[in-house]
Amino acid sequence: MEEIIKAILKFGLAPAILGFVIILLVQDPDRAEKLKALILKPFFRLKKWFSKSYISAEVASNVNQFLGKNIFPYTLSKEKHKIKVDWITSSNDSVFKKNGKLILRLKQDDDQTKNILNATQAAIPSIICPLIRGNIDYSTEKSIDLTLLKSLSEKLGRHGQFIYTKFFLKPETNEDETIGEKIERLVDLDNHGFFIPILLNELEMIGEETFAKSDITDYSNKVKIFIDYLLKIANREIGSENELRFTNHPFSVSIMLLAIARRADQSGIRPYLKRLRIELESGSNSIYVIAYSPAYKFFDTLIKNLDSHERINIEKIIETKDFAITGKKIKKEYKIAVLSKNLVFSDESFKEKVKVNDIKIGDKVSGLVQLVSDNEAQVIIKGMRSYIKKEDLDWFTFGNCQSKLEQAKEYEFYVKEIDYVTCTIFLTLNNPENNPWDKEDVPKVGDIVEIIPQTIKGNVLICAYKGCLEVKLPFNQVYWFNNRPMSDFIHLIGTKMKAKIIFSDKNERTINASVKLLEKDPWESIHKALPKGTELNGKIIEITNAYVRVKLKNDMVGVIPSHCLNRAGHEYANYTENMVLGQGLDVVVQRVFIGKKKITLDLKRNKRF
Repeated sequence: MEEIIKAILKFGLAPAILGFVIILLVQDPDRAEKLKALILKPFFRLKKWFSKSYISAEVASNVNQFLGKNIFPYTLSKEKHKIKVDWITSSNDSVFKKNGKLILRLKQDDDQTKNILNATQAAIPSIICPLIRGNIDYSTEKSIDLTLLKSLSEKLGRHGQFIYTKFFLKPETNEDETIGEKIERLVDLDNHGFFIPILLNELEMIGEETFAKSDITDYSNKVKIFIDYLLKIANREIGSENELRFTNHPFSVSIMLLAIARRADQSGIRPYLKRLRIELESGSNSIYVIAYSPAYKFFDTLIKNLDSHERINIEKIIETKDFAITGKKIKKEYKIAVLSKNLVFSDESFKEKVKVNDIKIGDKVSGLVQLVSDNEAQVIIKGMRSYIKKEDLDWFTFGNCQSKLEQAKEYEFYVKEIDYVTCTIFLTLNNPENNPWDKEDVPKVGDIVEIIPQTIKGNVLICAYKGCLEVKLPFNQVYWFNNRPMSDFIHLIGTKMKAKIIFSDKNERTINASVKLLEKDPWESIHKALPKGTELNGKIIEITNAYVRVKLKNDMVGVIPSHCLNRAGHEYANYTENMVLGQGLDVVVQRVFIGKKKITLDLKRNKRF
């Protein structure tokens, strides 16, 4: 750009200015009216020369700029109208089309702000949802137009808002109070960024449908209900993922909020594709996938994937900006994908592809890893999308796809399942011929074996036996003393342990083990050794709102209920804040439960009560 300007300046100032103007017009033809207004402005201000030409250029420039930046980028409308302003010379209609442009005939007003708002008000019915207007009442139609006009007035400053309120809003609301109420709700929706990209898009599409069917039904109440639905979603907490469907003829819409990126990293893309398929099969004509900034990366990945998806068409990607929530000063910026069903695709086409590619269960296939999450990976085999779950990485169930598979790398897989209902192919890395459950001697009940804990699922340690068989070790089978903190189990991961097999089923591929059964049950002895009132000293190992857990001698653990602590008063009355881990306590035994394998304690200081 700078080099071009320097070259033009060699020929003198006048040609340079002309060249610069030409460059601006080539870059953006919409600047013509703006440049015209700027050129005529000094003459109009000083001598009132070219008044009509200046005003028409100024008005057209502002209206086109508003529509071009605030309306068209967020709608599905294929036709981007351009406004040209002319002056009334006859009794013809105030709005008509000519040479692809929308011509507005306006009366001259000395207030340019009012002229701009007048022009926009005149243009909106012909540009925004023109076909649905015959299916909604006047107050609904006017509230939509005035909400758009309000948005423009705010961009025109204080005077713009004053003109809007005095000459546009008040005259309408004085005649019909419901218009003001509807505008208030639409403004709330607009503040969240849902008004134009969702509401107006839906009204635009429904308008095309009603026009094609010559439908003259009044859908005003349905529009109101749909607005309520959008407001409910818009006012939900950010940070949650919600899939919501709205089906109330003529509306059939689904909305998915992608707000928790970490869940996407764990679960991968297939749950979202599955949800999209369900929504489309349930009759949704359009789906809006909305991502807040924490989920932008996953949103982009999802859209990239959908770009080649057979079932779905991507109608438009919208990126909202600067939607400030009134009073909270919070900007809600997010991306919206407008999706629709691909009417050409059918389940038969999936079956045909499987048949043509000669894909059968048990086949060994080469696959390119396309996307990887913790729980699942997407793989392309023979040009078809397929998936592998983490439990199919090896013969264990505690694998992690991201640690086992690398994106954009090829691996050898086996076809595990072809689901013709969901049109999904599932893979595995496990060679059926090397199944350890068939080759290894599975330990029997009563056998003493060596296991190595690998991970924790719920209240169970998942362990490896001989590096290929999985053994479950429940927490309550590790220690004779229950109610131990999680840290006592975490530190066992990776260590070799002796265990006794307590359940074994080769067909179910399930083995359960116990460590504590290698020792004699000590609770009869504990019951005798710790009669009620026995005084002990221990250290705090856990603090909760319901109890405090105390470690006693000989690795025993006891529990002090919260009511005992509150009864002690003083610093114990607020023990969750005043007590610390490792703190020593003088306690007395309340009771030893043999069956529950539990010791309940009280503070020694409570003995006097």
